[in-house]
Amino acid sequence: MADLERRVEFLERRAGDRAPAPLPVEPVQPEVEPDSSAPVTLEPAAREPMQPDPLGVPIAASTQPREMETRIGLTWLNRVAVLTCILAVAFFFKYAVENEWIGPGGRVALGVIGGLACLGLADTLWRRGHQVYAHGLCGLGIAILYLSIQASFSFYRLLPQPPAFVLMVLITAAAGAMAMRYASLAIAMLGLLGGYATPVLLSTGEKNIWFLFSYVLLLNLGAMALARRNTWPMLEVLALSGTAVLYGGGIESTVSAEERLPAGLFAVLYWMLFLSGTNWAVVYLAHFLACVAAMVVWEKSLAGFAPAMFGFTAGLLALCELRKGLAAPSVAFTSFWICYGIWRAFFIGDPGLEGEAGLLTAVFGLFLAWTPLRMALRGTRTTERDLVLIALNAIFFTSRIYTLFERDYAGWRGLLAVALAAVYLALARFLWTKPTGQRDQPAVELLVGIALVLLTLAIPIQLSSYRITMAWAAEVASLAWIASRTQSKPLALGALLVLAIALVRLISVDAEMYLTGEYSLLANARFLTFLVSGIAFILSGRWLLPAWPSLPVVAATPYVAGHFALLLGLGLEVEAWASRTAAPENVRNLASAGISIVFALYAVALAAAGIATRTRINRVLGLGLIGFVVAKLYLYDVWELRLLYRFLAFAALGGLLLVMSFLYSRYRRSIESWLHDEERPFPEPPGNPRG
Repeated sequence: MADLERRVEFLERRAGDRAPAPLPVEPVQPEVEPDSSAPVTLEPAAREPMQPDPLGVPIAASTQPREMETRIGLTWLNRVAVLTCILAVAFFFKYAVENEWIGPGGRVALGVIGGLACLGLADTLWRRGHQVYAHGLCGLGIAILYLSIQASFSFYRLLPQPPAFVLMVLITAAAGAMAMRYASLAIAMLGLLGGYATPVLLSTGEKNIWFLFSYVLLLNLGAMALARRNTWPMLEVLALSGTAVLYGGGIESTVSAEERLPAGLFAVLYWMLFLSGTNWAVVYLAHFLACVAAMVVWEKSLAGFAPAMFGFTAGLLALCELRKGLAAPSVAFTSFWICYGIWRAFFIGDPGLEGEAGLLTAVFGLFLAWTPLRMALRGTRTTERDLVLIALNAIFFTSRIYTLFERDYAGWRGLLAVALAAVYLALARFLWTKPTGQRDQPAVELLVGIALVLLTLAIPIQLSSYRITMAWAAEVASLAWIASRTQSKPLALGALLVLAIALVRLISVDAEMYLTGEYSLLANARFLTFLVSGIAFILSGRWLLPAWPSLPVVAATPYVAGHFALLLGLGLEVEAWASRTAAPENVRNLASAGISIVFALYAVALAAAGIATRTRINRVLGLGLIGFVVAKLYLYDVWELRLLYRFLAFAALGGLLLVMSFLYSRYRRSIESWLHDEERPFPEPPGNPRG
């Protein structure tokens, strides 16, 4: 009323040729901008200073509580009322059947009349401006018609299946038309629910897969058209859900030879239809379900499974380029390997090495070429998501293809590693010079790192099982080098994860080698494994710590792990030497004394290296190791060793302690001056640009 009074006052002033002056309107809620159609509050121009009208509250602010009230009182109560009436009609049919009030034909006729009456009344109210109320009545009428036709077939057997099915299809089509007329998502969803429920409600147990899947396809076409025209993404969700339920029920658990063609054909058609949708969640889920369908339909046929999976994967990657779906490559990669893994695990019989390897190679090449092709088409550079996909593609393909080759082509696996490394190097060269004109350094370094790992694996791949640990150690070094060059923390964390796995294998598996039998001291596979792993870990630490000086503990973990691996390998060699040298009663004494001496020598070497290269971590590790040896000597050796071995251990350790003490005495001033300067944690690795 206050707004209307101000409007009348404004018009009267205009009619009397009075010059009004507008007053600023201060909203009650500052975060809501006043609408341009809000009332204008005017006062005489002579009034100074101009003050906001205490009643000048915009309509938008004053109507917010009323909007909430009408939303609850009209929309939500209307929806609850419709649902209540639908249940009431269903209970009425059931009660009428139990009490035999009227004949079956009369009951169905009443339902049809009631449904049509609701639709007519809804249209009348909609034309009179009661849109929300009309939507509820329209939904009620559609539901009553569905229930009536379903009751005429299932309860009373008044209609055979074909006419009942046609009537329910017509009701679904009418619901779609009314949803478009009234622009109502609720009516469209109700009509689609009835449409997808029709085959279930009118099922007689007979299986007609061609008819069922054709009906679902037509229903999906209508749902996708409605969703696109009215921007209703929820219809796509409903359509995909209904399709998954009816398709799964149609093919059940096992697909016969006669059903394989329609099941595969309609899986492809549904996949193509849903990939044209606007909801990316539906697109990705539809792609995954299509891969699952291929896995089920061609459960025992590689000839059908392979082209279907390759086509689905390539299609989603193409869609990513056309519609800029950033997560599409990840979804395609994950869907393929999940479905392929399940299919291979439950496949009955042998699909054949050539066909299976061909499928894996084709998909591997597809993802490997995806990055340069995308760059060539779009002129962009690789993202972190692309780098992760390149690395995962190499890991999954290499591990699986080696398993396939192990049975019949074990002697070719080293050559296969060399061939794969050559492919990665060629791709790295391509990215180094093309196609954007700017070098994509992260991608190039990742590809080169993968190639180096493969080349490293080519030699030990033909040897015994310890090659696995060496491969992991080489991977740690490669990831650490790439992470230091690209400043990629995810790659650094990946290097630490592989490092942990390699350490567990070193301790639990490789350390158990040569428990019995003769072998050459130091020149054996076990010590080679510990030596290569230790060097790889040490190099990883040298690369990581200069790149992340703010995280010294994390970055120094590989460096410490490398020295631990070397010490463990040396300790195992000392034990083996003692077991073959001393009498059985003296083996433990000789081994313990030998380990103390070797560890002390290693500590002195670390301290000397730390002084020579001005690296604090080497000196700290040397002091820590010598402290461990001293503690071992006084807490264990002095009580457990025999007199001769006790003398040897104490004499050697005493001499080495004097050497270390002399080093600190000789270079004391230099070390103290280094501690006051910015001392490097490690000497710069060769080739590092920071040098």
